[in-house]
Amino acid sequence: MATRGFPNQIPEFNGSSWSSWVGRLQFYFEANNITDPALKRANLLTLCGEQTYDTVCALIQPSTPAAVSYDDIIAALQKHYDPRPSEVYSRARFQRRDQLEGETVSAYIAALKRLAAHCNFGTLITTATGQERDAASSANPTMLPLDVMLRDRFVCGLCDESLQQRMFAEKDLTFNKAYDITVRAESAGHQQREIRRNTEPVHQTSNQPNHSVDASENTPPSDVHGTTTPAAPSVLYDLNAMKLGTRPKIFTEVSVHDQLIKFEVDSGAACTLISEDTFRTSWPSDAPTSQQDDTHLRTWSGQNLPLLGSANVRVNYNGKTHTLPLLVVKGSGSSLLGRNWFASLGVTICGINQTPSQDVVQQLQEKYEIVFSEEIPGNEGPPVTLELLGNAQPKFLKARPVPFALRTSVEKELDKLEQQGVIEPTQHSQWATPLVVVRKKNGTICLCGDYRSTVNLATKASSYPLPTPEEVFSILRGARVFSTLDLTQAYQQLKNNQKLSAGSDHIVIEDGVVRYLTSTFEVPNVDFGTFMRNAWRQHEEKTAIVDGTSGESCTFAELDRQGRSVAAGLKSLGFVPGDVATFVSVNSLDQLVALFGAIFAGAKVTFEKTSLTGIFSLSLSKAFVAFGKCNDMLQFSKLKNGPCDQTEQPAPRDPDDVLFVFYTSGTTGQPKGALITHRNFVAQVTGVASEKTTFFERDVYMGLLPFAHPLGLCVTCCQMVNGAMTVALRTMGIASLLAACGKYK
Repeated sequence: MATRGFPNQIPEFNGSSWSSWVGRLQFYFEANNITDPALKRANLLTLCGEQTYDTVCALIQPSTPAAVSYDDIIAALQKHYDPRPSEVYSRARFQRRDQLEGETVSAYIAALKRLAAHCNFGTLITTATGQERDAASSANPTMLPLDVMLRDRFVCGLCDESLQQRMFAEKDLTFNKAYDITVRAESAGHQQREIRRNTEPVHQTSNQPNHSVDASENTPPSDVHGTTTPAAPSVLYDLNAMKLGTRPKIFTEVSVHDQLIKFEVDSGAACTLISEDTFRTSWPSDAPTSQQDDTHLRTWSGQNLPLLGSANVRVNYNGKTHTLPLLVVKGSGSSLLGRNWFASLGVTICGINQTPSQDVVQQLQEKYEIVFSEEIPGNEGPPVTLELLGNAQPKFLKARPVPFALRTSVEKELDKLEQQGVIEPTQHSQWATPLVVVRKKNGTICLCGDYRSTVNLATKASSYPLPTPEEVFSILRGARVFSTLDLTQAYQQLKNNQKLSAGSDHIVIEDGVVRYLTSTFEVPNVDFGTFMRNAWRQHEEKTAIVDGTSGESCTFAELDRQGRSVAAGLKSLGFVPGDVATFVSVNSLDQLVALFGAIFAGAKVTFEKTSLTGIFSLSLSKAFVAFGKCNDMLQFSKLKNGPCDQTEQPAPRDPDDVLFVFYTSGTTGQPKGALITHRNFVAQVTGVASEKTTFFERDVYMGLLPFAHPLGLCVTCCQMVNGAMTVALRTMGIASLLAACGKYK
């Protein structure tokens, strides 16, 4: 049978999508009843094109095409043009795929299914037989079915938050059910927008260049677009402009999908579009994936602009990258940069008499120079007075050593504070408070004094009631514009009454003693357990911890209750305040419950890193906490869920008592134990959590850093203080991190 007489021969393979071309080839064989392997090989090598034929010859050397079977040639080309990616990489791409702006639900589902092709997910629950599901489960017990993974990724990646919330509320949600709900909701939204659409014509005059973009004004004037009312039941965008005079057009160049395209900036166009000729010229290969679009375009004269389709393209402009929708119109014509790209690209429209935004900023900075000044003028109100108790005795504490890595930064910060008039050197003082160094998010440091250990014990406390939420909301009622004011070094702008303070505001550093001329922020004078429980009370019903492996979670109130149960269980076993508890565990929900339970019981906590025997002998551990298979040991679940008197307060501890003993890895031959007191750790957490631009209540923190490390535990506690949710991850692999981000973000 000769192929010359066959109708509708498929085009040559262009190197873009091998799987698509070879699929069409199989249907070509089926349509023409070609079953003989030799004829299949002959047709393949005839239809594939010259370049692909040369590739075949190179791949099968030293053999010739006539000596190699059809199946072997297909396998070689498959491996060359469409190699199978790794499972981990494929799943990472699948988990990171969210619905793009302007992307339809059907297109989003199709994209997810393409990405899932190489993810090696299990069989579909809805279509597989019981025998197939059992076989898949026995081969890989942890393999999730494809429709379950599609459902989870589809729901988590939806752009519409209200629709996503509806999915979360659905009971027994399946992939087919989620798809049906979203498609119907999307269709209803299109219909609603069509009904409510404003049909009044809107015109934009262009008698002057109203765009704040770099423009080249060297092209002749153009024709005019007008507005019409849509007649078809679909989204319709109007392209409007009125011709006044012969002002030249405004152009700018934008990088679209790695190709530089010259656009006419048109504030009268609701959408951004290019012609079919421009699309094919710009991307002869590796073009953006296009899709059908029901958008209708009309000129002012009522002429329809036939739409070829739309694509979500990668746009780079002024150093910023965005993914934006682009319409492709059949034929040839100008490329228009419409209003739907303005916000993303930073394009603004200025009125005739409008002052440029840069001038406005400069005028505000000049008018309110004192607000933007780096200097600290200080509060003009009455000074702060530290009123000492009648029997107060001065307390002078030694300076704490500053790490060598921070000494230069500390010296510069002290010099800066002295120049700003915040501190000044002094020769003698009966009071001295140790310096506390807090590292900020931007890499700089903040200095304060640990006054809880000195002057706060000897001063009279003043009560300043804070307004309740109801009072604040009453004041804000009717307000429409809100702003956040962050005072630079706010506490240090308050001046002290030096005569009445009696030197109690002095801090001691390694080079001597300095005294504060202003006030500083304070560290709570409580033990760590009380400090954390006070923070939890503000977020009792919020989720505190989620175990990234088991999925088990608990609220802040449940964390408090379970911690108390563990403390009561340890107490019943003879554990008393001051005893040492050693922890051997990876990050988990139970680890944090046990940790706070031991702290509530008044324990000193240490973590095993090297030799258990050495740790036990050095720390004199009385309790050993581990998770896993440990014979003849009390199960932790019995402690966590055991009875306790919720009215009984946790064992009180002095803030200067030892809280943690963190051991080094023993690189010097013997592990070294670093003692951290309750006050030390409360100061660290308070300092880090005070960065309100870093931690927020709505955050979801991925607990990848080990909780057994000072930094990992400190950051986790900061999230708890701010009411954020922590996901405990047991491994530090990128796959588990990406999976958790996709699930809990």
